Amino acid sequence: MDKLLNKLKEYLQMESEISLEEFANYYQETIDYLNENFDNLEKEDSLKGRYIVTILALNAGDRSKRKDKNAKKYKKMWEKSRLWADAFDYRLKQMGMTQDEIDASHEQYNSEV
Repeated sequence: MDKLLNKLKEYLQMESEISLEEFANYYQETIDYLNENFDNLEKEDSLKGRYIVTILALNAGDRSKRKDKNAKKYKKMWEKSRLWADAFDYRLKQMGMTQDEIDASHEQYNSEV
């Protein structure tokens, strides 16, 4: 999870936007990792995962609103990323966290970028 988070932080510090290809590759790498490891993630990695998929959802959602040939691809990535974010919210609440605590961790990761 740290590798994915570090890559995301690198993207967030860039001044230019990454291409659809690079975005889709990062998205797919993240989804593949979650498909394999979601059930075994501890609390800290679950918080990192939630942060990653939330940022993916925000970016894919913004890009899906553009009137171009890639809008549908981004919309699908937005929808799946939102599902993962919801799954992380549910899991973290099952671990005893409140939504406010979950949101605070998101803000903490934002401040580290």
